[in-house]
Amino acid sequence: MMNASIEDGLIAANPAAKPARGLKLTRSKATEQEEINALTEGPAIVLGDSLR
Repeated sequence: MMNASIEDGLIAANPAAKPARGLKLTRSKATEQEEINALTEGPAIVLGDSLR
């Protein structure tokens, strides 16, 4: 429905196409990197030992 409106020139873009970005529901690259690096060497060793 929205795509037809775009093709007909009634609207410029589909406002529902990427609602997470407009509402800032996505995580930033910095946040993702922070979560990836959250497990430092000390806790990683403890975790690895407990899994054995």
